[in-house]
Amino acid sequence: MSTRSQAVSSKRKGVFLVLLGFALIISLTAVIFKIMLIYWGTKEISIDNVDDFLLAERFSKGVLILLLHTDEPEVLVNTLKLAYQSWRKFLLNQIDLYLVLSSDFPIGANELTEDLGMSINQVFNGTYQFKSTNYEVRIKENEFVIRTPYSVDTLYTCKGPNDKKGFSRFYVEGNAWYTYQLFRDHGLFLKNYSFFLKIDYDVFLFKPIYSRIINAFSDTRTIFIHAGLAVHHGCANKFDLKTVEYLRSESREIKTASMSAYDSKGNKVKIHLPSESDVYYGNFVGGTIRFFGSSEVLKYAEFLFRTNGYFLFRWTDQAYWHNALGVHIKNFQARVYSMEDLRFKPGNLPSGNQAILHKKKLSGKILNLYTDRLEMSNIS
Repeated sequence: MSTRSQAVSSKRKGVFLVLLGFALIISLTAVIFKIMLIYWGTKEISIDNVDDFLLAERFSKGVLILLLHTDEPEVLVNTLKLAYQSWRKFLLNQIDLYLVLSSDFPIGANELTEDLGMSINQVFNGTYQFKSTNYEVRIKENEFVIRTPYSVDTLYTCKGPNDKKGFSRFYVEGNAWYTYQLFRDHGLFLKNYSFFLKIDYDVFLFKPIYSRIINAFSDTRTIFIHAGLAVHHGCANKFDLKTVEYLRSESREIKTASMSAYDSKGNKVKIHLPSESDVYYGNFVGGTIRFFGSSEVLKYAEFLFRTNGYFLFRWTDQAYWHNALGVHIKNFQARVYSMEDLRFKPGNLPSGNQAILHKKKLSGKILNLYTDRLEMSNIS
């Protein structure tokens, strides 16, 4: 090989090595950047720095989550069919729907979507999906729900398990699921959203409310929303004592020692925290996933599960939300958004802003009004 050819060959090799070096540097930089992104993206800001903690969430997209876990599946589905008509018109806009069918629920996703008038257009990893213009519905089958430690026939009351009267295990297991299992087992899915809604299958809507909810959670101060107070004493026996036990085990103090609320008669009451009282109606609540799905809050929820109080004393999520907020957030009521003005007054037809009705069955004037509101809506 001539000297000139060797020079050209060496030059080409040099250029190749330089280009290869640049490529390696770019690849290594990308890897380092990705590692940093993962680290800083998942690094949890302490709830103690609540403003920074909430500001880390920079989008407002929600998901309505409904667990189907009941001993009356036909009643649930028939009621849900009617309620869903108003959900899709008045709620599901920038808010998706996640239906979770427990392993005890005898109706499958295909039959359920047919009942609800959906056409499944995708199935991914065992999750069924339906896409509409403004929202999507996902349905997960065979959800394992943590069982009570008692026999399947046991009934549950505020005074403890009972053989003759009370609520079935489905009621207690289903309420408890929203406080712990939802966030523990569905955390990856929930990362697609900034807030969740828990709305019962028998909640009917009479006018659009999605913008109100979106705006509430667009305010980074908002942690929790509700549509009514249900202050009941004595139906969350020892919830306060178990919370005190948790605080001692963690060597910490409660952040909010008391809160104000109204009882069923409209009287203003002061509730000391931790509390064994129910406060917020569990049939329409919502919260930021960043808070309720955080490791700190889940640690508290897990502790409550291990105490067996959910099943021994018929605890529900109505005893959980305000206690979880009080344990972790100072003056948390300043971060709670009320939609109570939208709730129907018992026994009355709606007036003004009223749009939310919790009722097992619609009939008479209420049913006629509901049908009229659906027909008048131009939302498909």
